[in-house]
Amino acid sequence: MIGPECFGFQVEIRVPGSYAARPMRPLHVLVVDDDDDIRDYLGLALRALGHTVTAAAASAQVPSGLTADVALVDLLVLGDATAALTLIRRLLAEGVRVVLITGLSLDAPSVQAAIAAGAVDVLQKPFSLDAVRSAVAVPPPNPT
Repeated sequence: MIGPECFGFQVEIRVPGSYAARPMRPLHVLVVDDDDDIRDYLGLALRALGHTVTAAAASAQVPSGLTADVALVDLLVLGDATAALTLIRRLLAEGVRVVLITGLSLDAPSVQAAIAAGAVDVLQKPFSLDAVRSAVAVPPPNPT
């Protein structure tokens, strides 16, 4: 409980019961966003959904060879789309599915460049927990 004598904040994330009816495989999710609030929200929400989360505030903080299943990458992390695109290409080459986070229009050249590079989805700010859940969900394999 936070009272006048306490410092800090309390966060409670309630995951709707309907999520329990749609179980998903736990994933290792990389979150790269320079906005502390967004990075913390995503970390808390993804952990509440049963995922393991690695968070970074900048592209340079993401180690090579990270074994993530999916990465949520802010396109303008620290205002640098070039660094974000470099990270997106590296993650894709390492076999990580990349979901773009952006407040930009889908028509923006940097968004189009990320999609052309192989980003599988775009979360446009502001986004909902349902949108995050859908973006990180691994589609079932196609029967062949």
